[in-house]
Amino acid sequence: MAADLFRVVRTLPSGPVILATGPIPRDVAMARFREMAIEWRMDRVRVVREQDYQAGRASR
Repeated sequence: MAADLFRVVRTLPSGPVILATGPIPRDVAMARFREMAIEWRMDRVRVVREQDYQAGRASR
């Protein structure tokens, strides 16, 4: 079974979501999240499981 992949996404104040990373392993995603949270403020950055991200895109 393959490990889940994750994406780090940034939400802009106006609403759109911007991808900050492609699909990456969880430990790498968490490290990138910590870096980005400092740069972009914690409330605008989150880690999303790749499968959930793709499901959300399909429903738009």
